[in-house]
Amino acid sequence: MWIKRLLEKPLFQLNRLKNIIHYDAENYCGRKSNHVFNHKKGISNMKKQLLPLAIIASLGAFSMNVHAEPAQALLEWQGFVGGVFNTDEIALTGQGGGEIQEGELNIQPDGTFITEKGIVVEAHESVDDGSGNFEAGDALYNGDVDWSLAFTDISVEAYDVNQLVVTMNGAEIQKDTPVTTAVGNHIVNFAVNYPTTAEVSPGDSVTVYATVLAEPAAGSL
Repeated sequence: MWIKRLLEKPLFQLNRLKNIIHYDAENYCGRKSNHVFNHKKGISNMKKQLLPLAIIASLGAFSMNVHAEPAQALLEWQGFVGGVFNTDEIALTGQGGGEIQEGELNIQPDGTFITEKGIVVEAHESVDDGSGNFEAGDALYNGDVDWSLAFTDISVEAYDVNQLVVTMNGAEIQKDTPVTTAVGNHIVNFAVNYPTTAEVSPGDSVTVYATVLAEPAAGSL
């Protein structure tokens, strides 16, 4: 029982612990007065034995308090919902009228990159599905189409988005500057490249975002 009391005492109450040791040691030696060692020697020996135990017990309790707080980490998941917003005239699809697929980048150790796999986009005639929502019809849009670049971004801060080059069918396309495709030529391929170096590290994941717009060409209205 006296050991349990010792474990419950804080480190900085050793004087009080010493009195407890003295008291218990005297009781112990009193009960064992018929031993070969005398009463005072028994008390002295018990103090020598019990005091280190008390200190160790107190230090152990203090050590447990030091390491009581667990390590922690903040975890985060992110996602991006792709897709298109169709108008009542033009609906955009991927190759063959399917979903628009993601492109692939070939990134060099110095941070420069080119497109490994471009993104094919088709401008189809828009069809009402009967509920006021428009979806892509089977036929390509029957008129000229103005394509323009509205927004670009790169997921890694080391990159300067102003250095990003976006191309459509191999020719550079500028923000807010329409490029027109004629009837029958509304299947286009978008690609990106970054010709200047950037401070990236092995394992970095780089994503390029671009928003493209397609609308009936002004001359065909």
